[in-house]
Amino acid sequence: MDSLPDGSIAVCVAGQIKYMSGQIFYKFRQASDFWYLTGFEEPDAAVILEKRPSSPRGYHMTLFSVGSDALKEKWEGARTSPDDVVRHFHADDAQPISAFPPALKKFAASADHIYVDIPSTSSSKRARAVSPRSLLKYLSPSGGCRARIMIVS
Repeated sequence: MDSLPDGSIAVCVAGQIKYMSGQIFYKFRQASDFWYLTGFEEPDAAVILEKRPSSPRGYHMTLFSVGSDALKEKWEGARTSPDDVVRHFHADDAQPISAFPPALKKFAASADHIYVDIPSTSSSKRARAVSPRSLLKYLSPSGGCRARIMIVS
């Protein structure tokens, strides 16, 4: 984050669950860049890093995740609660993944530079949930964003 210009945000999304067929899924593998930035091993998550030179770390991290869901946990394994996201992954703020689109709009509206890392996706219908187009609709000038956008994949 030190090398980014002031007024920058970095956006990174987690890997998606990939399915063999029907409800049978492959063993999950986190998107490498997302894992490097957060250490978070769960799918369906995102992070927004906002450069803040005045903070002790130089940035503010907001981590978005599914949170606890008893039904999903029965089949897919335990999920991390928002309180544990802050405690164990040192996020400054933890939000439900449903809050990601409006938060992205809010952060983008005040950013001068936006860096977006999107993991490659397969042709699967479920894997296309996060794509450059789906993120860019939140970053378009009509959405109030005045920033320069750089997409890395």
